[in-house]
Amino acid sequence: MNLNTLFFRLFAQFSIFFLSPLYLYPQDIDKMNKKELISHITRLNSQVDSCKVLVRVSNDELSNCENRLKLVESDLTIITGKLISGKEKLDSIERALLSEQEISTNLSKELEETRIVVFNLNTKLSQQSTTLDSVNKQLLILLDKQNDQYEVSSEDRLRAESLLNEGVELIGNPNNKKENTLRAIEKYSNALIIDPTYADAFRRRAKAKEWLGNYQDALSDYKAAIDEDASNELSYFNRGDLYCQIGELEKAVSDFTSFIEIEPNYSRAYQHRGNCFAKQGNYEAAIKDYDFALTLPPFRGEKPDEDDILRASSLCKDLIKDYKGAIEDFTRLITRYERPERDHESGRKSLASFYVSRGLNYSKLNDLVSACTDFRRALELGSQDASTYIRQFCH
Repeated sequence: MNLNTLFFRLFAQFSIFFLSPLYLYPQDIDKMNKKELISHITRLNSQVDSCKVLVRVSNDELSNCENRLKLVESDLTIITGKLISGKEKLDSIERALLSEQEISTNLSKELEETRIVVFNLNTKLSQQSTTLDSVNKQLLILLDKQNDQYEVSSEDRLRAESLLNEGVELIGNPNNKKENTLRAIEKYSNALIIDPTYADAFRRRAKAKEWLGNYQDALSDYKAAIDEDASNELSYFNRGDLYCQIGELEKAVSDFTSFIEIEPNYSRAYQHRGNCFAKQGNYEAAIKDYDFALTLPPFRGEKPDEDDILRASSLCKDLIKDYKGAIEDFTRLITRYERPERDHESGRKSLASFYVSRGLNYSKLNDLVSACTDFRRALELGSQDASTYIRQFCH
């Protein structure tokens, strides 16, 4: 029996108990005889006893319901505890899953890195194997040279030249520069396996390695090229550039000097040696090389780079306080850039900077009239610095 049924029965019984006497009004009692009155009282007592029994039964059922409710509450508490424990376990499983996923991701990354390392090692192993073959052949060549027996057949020379030309074509292809450079190195190496005395293959392989940043390997190849053919001036020039780039300035100067001894009419050799002198702080020697480079005619169709030479020369002259010499260099630059073909945005920007620089050198000679004239011209060309110098020097 549920609680709703229990309360309904109690309500019905008590309603009968309390409402039944209302049917007896005083006048009704007066009309009843003694026997009827006793009978009515008996019925009332019987109803009261029934209600008492019903109340006891209801109390028992209510007590049972309360006990069942406590059991349900206890079960609910246990279930709630299990749910909380289950959620904690689920959270723990989720955390473990996330941890496993993170470990899996890290392992995937490590696997990919390992694959890359293995690939690089295989590449290096292949290169080392090629190098070892070349070294072994060169050792044999040295032994043969000692016995005056070594000669490269014309057929081998043609095969080596063909491989070298294939490498040159790869280097000249602007697409996939790094991949083509690696392939070119392979071509040069194969040419050297055929002809280990091929100086130009050593030089070109050195240049390719230099482009990839393998400077020490490049220097080794340049040395091999020079050892095989000490008259090849390009090997000295290329190695001099590399030495200058990595800060080995004395060696760079020495290589450019060796180049000039072989080929004294190439302006870039003087220009590059001048750059090395300037980096050493030997500005007088640098200026001497720059000035001489400007006097040379075109070499194999290549004209001196007058713009870069004059810029570098003017800077060196300014540093040794040869302001008149610097003014002469800037005047030559201005003359070159005032031409119609230089009338574009980058040309006007360079021209404005030359006027500002020449104006500053005039100011160091206290020629403020010429200085202000240059500053105003630079302002017309759009120089942002010119207005500052006008306020400073031009009252």
